[in-house]
Amino acid sequence: MKKWLKILISTTVVAGVVATASYFSAVAIVDKIKKDNGTKTFVEKIETNDYYHIKHLELEFYDKDTAHNFGLHFSNVFINSHNDSYNFEGNLSVEYDFMEVYSGYSTYINKTFYLETYDSIFTNENIYFDVDSLTSFRNAFNNSTLTDTDIFHFEFGFDFLKDMSEKTNEVKKVDETTHLFEFKVPKYNSSLLFYTDGDYNLYKLKTSTAFEYENTLLSINAANISFIEKFEIHKKDAEFNNLSKILKASSYLLDGFNAENGKGICVDVGNKVTDAPLEIYRKNRRIFEFLGKIEVFNKTEYEDFLLKYTGSILIDIQDYELMDFSITFFLYQDVIYFQLEDYNLTKGSVKLSTLEEAIEFKKDEAILKIKSLLFNIVDLIGINASFNEDYKFISSLKSEESSIDATFSIPVTQNDTENKEISVKTTFNEDRYKEISTSDISYENYTIKNLILGFEDEISERPTINFDEYTSYDEFILNLLSF
Repeated sequence: MKKWLKILISTTVVAGVVATASYFSAVAIVDKIKKDNGTKTFVEKIETNDYYHIKHLELEFYDKDTAHNFGLHFSNVFINSHNDSYNFEGNLSVEYDFMEVYSGYSTYINKTFYLETYDSIFTNENIYFDVDSLTSFRNAFNNSTLTDTDIFHFEFGFDFLKDMSEKTNEVKKVDETTHLFEFKVPKYNSSLLFYTDGDYNLYKLKTSTAFEYENTLLSINAANISFIEKFEIHKKDAEFNNLSKILKASSYLLDGFNAENGKGICVDVGNKVTDAPLEIYRKNRRIFEFLGKIEVFNKTEYEDFLLKYTGSILIDIQDYELMDFSITFFLYQDVIYFQLEDYNLTKGSVKLSTLEEAIEFKKDEAILKIKSLLFNIVDLIGINASFNEDYKFISSLKSEESSIDATFSIPVTQNDTENKEISVKTTFNEDRYKEISTSDISYENYTIKNLILGFEDEISERPTINFDEYTSYDEFILNLLSF
């Protein structure tokens, strides 16, 4: 082959390769420019549109510790995200372990939740509460020494969306009418996927995998999203019962058991004005009567909780009645240490296990049953609702400016067992509890009558007690029982 022909062929091949490479490089650059412009357009639309309509929005929580599911399902939701504040309204359905426990119309406006109830296994009442009272209650609960279970520890907010322009990238163009963007959220080990139309208008979003927050998983799915013109959000014109007072008062109460600075609480037992003591009956026989003051001192790094009672007490143990003692006693680590006020030299102690034997009451068994009831309360309410469609856990609720009256129907597990109702009246002094009184409370063979608790603001200093000064009366009581 002629030398010039070889040169021509070689030059043509090389030129072709270079041209092809340049072509694909140019295409890649153009695609990148298109993607960058598309991402910019999409982010600008998100950041400049404050009013949204979402036909379907689902938040699904899964607790890995308990294997329970909790779902919030919204439909026909209107959202106003103006000035970093989120107000919304729309239909709401709440599910617990895939059982619907509430449905109604929800409105969140001016940091207040309004829930207009359509159907609920808990109540028929409309309620409202503000987010500040909910936050203060959660913080007080999680900082309390009363429990190690932070059931309100999960905190989720949308503040992570502030850096969208830096962290959002177009993943791919699905087709001519659909673009897919990804917003990585390392804070929750996941990302949000945004689907837009050809003009980069958002119409769908979801989590790529469930957000992980400690032992809670959260999945988000929203469909049929659209930008809309400016609108106003208003709560429904209906009567709503205020539960913020309960949350605020409970926060003050829990602050008494704050792990850092809580001293405890002080409560009056019974009604001193009418001389009406709290009474405890076994079957139809009165076994205890109290009229006085209880102080519960918070536990510290080195000491457990300490309960102090000052007042009168009646004890009736198997026909042996001890009447009208003025007494001070302390409960510490399952032992009662007592001193009779009329007999200064009389100091004694008795184990709770001894009293349990005397009144035929198994404390540990009762605590397990009560815990079982509390942990399974939603399931039991659902069972009762399946027995009777009219069953409601809160059968009545009425809130006034300084009081709340409620009637609770305690759930049972058998169709032929009658539900027991307990009426509770709560009065407030500003944002604190003033008094709580209930109707008779029965548990198996035991009944509490005249349960009135009056809350005081001050608690005395934690007393120093020399437990060695107290003589044990356990053997005396056990011998008394053997006759």
